[in-house]
Amino acid sequence: MAVVGYYDMSLGQGGAYQVNELTGNGHTAVNITVPNATQLAGIDTLYVLNPSNTNFGAEYLANQTAIASAVAGGMNLVIFDRNVTGANTILPGGASISVVRNITTGATDVNVAAGAPAAFTAGINNSTFDGGNLSSHGYVTLASLPPGAVPLLTRANGSQVVAFTYPYGSGTVFYSTIPL
Repeated sequence: MAVVGYYDMSLGQGGAYQVNELTGNGHTAVNITVPNATQLAGIDTLYVLNPSNTNFGAEYLANQTAIASAVAGGMNLVIFDRNVTGANTILPGGASISVVRNITTGATDVNVAAGAPAAFTAGINNSTFDGGNLSSHGYVTLASLPPGAVPLLTRANGSQVVAFTYPYGSGTVFYSTIPL
């Protein structure tokens, strides 16, 4: 399958809790201790979790140029984020994305986005992610997504996107406001 680097912004390296999910799906898991060019070389996907409600990890922020270069060169970037505020600043090519942190109104209603690919929606429906303790921690506005973006999940309001993907260079970025 794929070589997946795993990284937790709060730990400043991968978390052991991430390994079983990756290896259980047939991937090779690589602990990323510093998300720099050297460690990102040779991985297919960087799987990032941000469990903080208030900030992004300093080490991740310090290596954004290396991460963006790796994605432009063909790596995939997957981010699950609790903070949401300012997420456009950590997404390669995402400066124009309008991000709203909102954990009160509509946070427990997550729906499949209109037009989401069948490969993504297999086995899920409009109630799969509903009713969690803050199923989403905010959203991005549909109209602000970069060219080529594909909304995957929304709140009840279809213009409030909680998971999406978009191309960046030769790679792909996946971002979600649904905390893991």
